[in-house]
Amino acid sequence: LPDGWIVDELDDSKQVDPATRQALDREIRGVALAVGVGVVSERVIDRVNIYQASLLAMRIALSRLASPFDLALLDGRSPRTFPVPHRAVIGGDARVRSIAAASIVAKVARDRLLLDCHRRWPAYGFDSNKGYMTPFHIGALREHGMSPIHRLSFPRVWEVADAMGPLYRDLCDRLASADSLATLESAEFAFDSARASLHASEEKLLDRLLESRREALAEVGIAI
Repeated sequence: LPDGWIVDELDDSKQVDPATRQALDREIRGVALAVGVGVVSERVIDRVNIYQASLLAMRIALSRLASPFDLALLDGRSPRTFPVPHRAVIGGDARVRSIAAASIVAKVARDRLLLDCHRRWPAYGFDSNKGYMTPFHIGALREHGMSPIHRLSFPRVWEVADAMGPLYRDLCDRLASADSLATLESAEFAFDSARASLHASEEKLLDRLLESRREALAEVGIAI
């Protein structure tokens, strides 16, 4: 951003209404020395996880800046590794004007992508829920299953869409019904033996269930 450019409405994108975000996006793109936007697909997220995909999107955005830069200002905690000089600012989108401006541009760009998704898959209401798990979105998943752009590595989507396979259902029933450490150990052995045949999202959900059953049975043991 140029020195001295300050707009009263500029703030964390979550604190700005849609109409103001649109106006700010136009103004930011008009005055900025350079703007870079990085986008990665849902399949990249599935392959490398959401954290690594976020860092990749940052690197893509930086590579698309038309002007050189000395330092990257990142919102949040410092990443474990990052390829350029950088400084992380917790709550930066409410404290640093360039980070706030970036959050506006990113939010508007993402919303446009979701509007395009809505035109292609209108049943999911991406124009209104913007991909978040609202009651309407959950209902659409239960009725229609997953769309091509839903993240396969997000267990909640699988769970809500009722997309789990029969092996998952059998293991889930065994873990959930385990009423002693012995029966839980038997169910855990069956789960471990079947891991190679499960989708990563199914495995993640079963791991959570196994841990919760361990904790519940341990509490019962202590109470006794």
